[in-house]
Parts: sequence; C-alpha cells; structure tokens
Amino acid sequence: MYQAENTDAFPPDLTALVDEFHVDEKQLVCPVKGSVGIHYFYVPRPTPRPGAGVDPHQSRTVLACDFKDNHAAGPLGRNVLFLDGHVDMLDEPAFQALLAQGENAAFAAALRAAEGP
Repeated sequence: MYQAENTDAFPPDLTALVDEFHVDEKQLVCPVKGSVGIHYFYVPRPTPRPGAGVDPHQSRTVLACDFKDNHAAGPLGRNVLFLDGHVDMLDEPAFQALLAQGENAAFAAALRAAEGP
C-alpha cells in the first residue's frame, strides 16, 4: 500500500508506515522481546526504475530483520523479511551467510553499523 501511494518508493523508515497509518506501532514490536519500540531493522531499497522489470534476486534480498538481541532469551534466530514479501526464521549462521551475498552488501553494512560487532 505504501508503494502504491508513493510512486513505487519504499518507506524511508519503519516509522513512516506508522505515521501514514499503514501499520500499527504494535506490529513492529517483537512479541518475544516484550518491550516498547520498533524491534526490527530496515533499510529502504532504491525506487525501481520504470520498466526495470522484476529483481531476479528478490527472493533472497533482505529488506528487514529482527535485531540480534530480540530472541536472546529463546532459540537463537532472526525473522527475515525478503524483498519478495516472504518471511523466514533463520539461525544466525544461515543469516550471516545470507548477508554475505552481494545483493545484501548494503544491508549487511548498515546492520553492522546499527548493531555493532
């Protein structure tokens, strides 16, 4: 819905989805973490060029994920939202392997900056 209302642009951050009434802030809270605030990391993708076609890597391009400490008290892993819209729960080694793929380089760098080593 956000993209349809914004010339195919991705939201600049997750707060924009709340501000424009696309999601309730509670939907951005990890139920395992249990505290208030946005518990997911997101990096907007560039706006697709008209006529560019479908990204062939969208099923493995990361759009958002849990912060690493969201599930520290339970089974280790992260929920990962992909560019094609599907979500997977990945253990940390699988998640790190995914981040090592070229299409996720910018996301990986931004996540490292946000979470630290």
